[in-house]
Amino acid sequence: MAYHEMINKLGKALAGTLVVAFLQPAQAQEPKVEQVIARYLEAIGGIEANRKLKTRKIEGTMVIAALGTPWKLTVIQQAPDKKFSRVEIPGAGPVLEGCDGTMAWKKEPGQALRKIAGQELVGKLSDARFHGVLELMTEGNLSYLKRAKVQGRMCHVLKGTVNGIQVSIDEASHLLRAIALPGAGGGESPGITIHLSEHRKVDGVQVPFAMAMSVGPEPLLKMTFDKVTHGVDVDAAIFALPAE
Repeated sequence: MAYHEMINKLGKALAGTLVVAFLQPAQAQEPKVEQVIARYLEAIGGIEANRKLKTRKIEGTMVIAALGTPWKLTVIQQAPDKKFSRVEIPGAGPVLEGCDGTMAWKKEPGQALRKIAGQELVGKLSDARFHGVLELMTEGNLSYLKRAKVQGRMCHVLKGTVNGIQVSIDEASHLLRAIALPGAGGGESPGITIHLSEHRKVDGVQVPFAMAMSVGPEPLLKMTFDKVTHGVDVDAAIFALPAE
């Protein structure tokens, strides 16, 4: 084969390859879990800035989806694992809940004080972790699951390899958009999803000022925060089981 003919054929073959490559959609490269988490930690203000916070008071409202009436909400937290909440129900009285790190309780209007036990206690103890989300991101043994839209935002979805929990991190802002908890019985029942939005910087860290919870596709409740204060003085007695 003449030299010029060989070069001509090689040029045509290369051109065809480039055209095919150009027309095919680019495949998004799956990021490493460490990169996604590192960007999240940077976006929320860094580990040290978050770890130095030890107490928090949240004031806002809670709306049960089935009722639609806003109730005044106050939450007080103390690291590492103490939490107290008060929800004011107009015309009925307050719903009080507390957790001291090992025990949890609840007092509803017109009902006796109840000490929480079983699987419900496991959930309350987990929820009371002051740095629970930070611990999940840094110690949760997460793996990369997929890219997906969460409430219209493209997110990286990571999954806990042990407990099956899923976290969705916004590709653009690198902030947490959702936490999905698996249903009981290995997914036989609908799981709970918590959507986080309206992030604002408070004392150098990013805090979501809106949280919506759903069970499967059904909305359950929404909490909107008016004020978040760190470094508040806390009386440890509010977490303890009250006298009957």
